[in-house]
Amino acid sequence: MKVLVVDDSPEQINFLRAVINRLGHDIVSFLTINEAQGCTNFDIALIDQNLEDGQGIDLINYFSKAKVQARFYLISATKPKDEFIKHLNSLGADFLQKPLSPVILSKILS
Repeated sequence: MKVLVVDDSPEQINFLRAVINRLGHDIVSFLTINEAQGCTNFDIALIDQNLEDGQGIDLINYFSKAKVQARFYLISATKPKDEFIKHLNSLGADFLQKPLSPVILSKILS
C-alpha cells in the first residue's frame, strides 16, 4: 500500500515514515499543497489541515475533483466543528486528531 503524507512538520513526516515503513507500506511525503498536487498514485492520504500554503481540506477537494481513488484523512491537533466534519465526509474523507499513534496508524492501514 502507498501512503501520501502532506504535513509542514518534518518531524511529523519522519515519525509517520518510521511507523508506516515498519508496518510494511510505502510512503511519499510533501511539505506543501503545491508539491503534493502532482502526486496521484497512492492508496491512503494523511493530510494536515494547516499547511504553509493553504488548508488540507482544499487539497482533499482538489483530489476529489480529480477523481483520485484513495482514502483520505485530514489530520489536525484541533478538532473541527461538526459541520466541518460533515463537509469532510461529503468529500469521502475522515478526520484524525493529532497526535497520531502507531496503533491508530496500524488500524487505518490494515
